[in-house]
Amino acid sequence: SGARGNGEAPRIAPSRVAVLVCGHAFSASLLLVVNKWALKVFPYVWVLTTLQFLPAALLVGLAGTLGLAEVDPLSWKKLATFFPAAGMFFITMTAGNAVVKHSNVDTFIVMRSLVPIPCAFLE
Repeated sequence: SGARGNGEAPRIAPSRVAVLVCGHAFSASLLLVVNKWALKVFPYVWVLTTLQFLPAALLVGLAGTLGLAEVDPLSWKKLATFFPAAGMFFITMTAGNAVVKHSNVDTFIVMRSLVPIPCAFLE
């Protein structure tokens, strides 16, 4: 199941896709509820988002160090290249947490579900 020599993406079984989609939906819904609870206990949105990203970065670094994953070394050029995209992603995640903090989970789910519609038209 690697990349084919003709440049086509490998075919993935529909059942595997369904499992991955359901797993993502389950994980995202749990994270939403956990974030709502966490923001009631710890109301600092920027700090909470940063604390959520730090373990992920540390685990990736550790996996690379242990040889469990192939991780490219960091360089200032690479950091500067990816900073705008990574920064916007971080801001988007923080904005989502801010919405969750000031509204209920149902409102956030509706908002998150509707955002792709205008984005599709703007593309």
